[in-house]
Amino acid sequence: MTTHTLLVDESHLLMRNLNVPNLKVLKDKENRPIGGLYGVLSSINYCLKQDPTINKVYLLKDGYAKWRKDLFPGYKASRGNNPDSPKYKSYITPDPILGWSPKDTITWTRRKLTEISNSLGLHGFYDETSEADDLAYLVGKELLQNGEKITFMTSDRDWSQLIHIFKDYDVSIWDGMKREIINKDNFKEKYNVDPEWFIFQKAMEGDGSDDIPGVITGCGPKAIQYLIEMAQEKGLHPDSDSFILDLYGFIDSLDESTLGRYKKLKNLTNEDCKKQLELNLKLVDFRQCPHKSTISSDILQESTKQTKLDFMSGSILLKELGFNSLSEIIVPGSPWYRLQ
Repeated sequence: MTTHTLLVDESHLLMRNLNVPNLKVLKDKENRPIGGLYGVLSSINYCLKQDPTINKVYLLKDGYAKWRKDLFPGYKASRGNNPDSPKYKSYITPDPILGWSPKDTITWTRRKLTEISNSLGLHGFYDETSEADDLAYLVGKELLQNGEKITFMTSDRDWSQLIHIFKDYDVSIWDGMKREIINKDNFKEKYNVDPEWFIFQKAMEGDGSDDIPGVITGCGPKAIQYLIEMAQEKGLHPDSDSFILDLYGFIDSLDESTLGRYKKLKNLTNEDCKKQLELNLKLVDFRQCPHKSTISSDILQESTKQTKLDFMSGSILLKELGFNSLSEIIVPGSPWYRLQ
């Protein structure tokens, strides 16, 4: 039987669910916030019910990608967990009722999720030098080469690049928040760009949530889309070794009448814009992670391990948290028993 693995973007899904209004108010009997836990477990449970071929689940956990910070010191600089960020004070300030700060909530939630996931037959991947984004590529590559089928679960748009990166395999992305599937068949309909141009589009736009600036000030999604369409007509391909030089040459060859209202695209050949584009491509492309050789052997070793479903411990933990609606997880014959 083919192993079909669900690779879950634990950190992103957890943070998103912690901030969903109807989940944010969920508390257990000790008044601890449990909405993030409920959201992640519900998403995995729903996915397992929808796809009966999934028989293994790994949670990909965030480490600290110092290599991105070394490339660009401003990377994620405004995040609340950054001591130099103006948001840091509120991040560590306790809630007057609960007595916990957002930092305490996140720490407790992650620890409790690990405890629950271990009892439910899940397994986690963690590398202190890699973000979950990097692990999605590194772990996914190893498992696919070992003959496994992969479905990624995330609500992070950045992971959509994996559809192109693993274009030679049958991979899909399950949006854990919207509960929809993204694959090569519906990719362009969803993002209005072919999969192979997604990383370039992302690099041009920048990423406000990660404090990565766009390449050309004043050039928004429509201008970038226009550039991509022109480049495609010219026969440029972003996977080509000469793509960047070909792109700059192409931009230089264009006159203002061709660019119309998108004249600012000519700025792409300015030195500052060139540097920003080449930096952004390194920051947003998961394949740029420099830890490939150090992590692959660990992945091979870890991928052979499989924890067993301890329905007794799982039942106790779920009941302690008041997750009565998730009691189906530990019922014999539930989709979770496929993970044994």
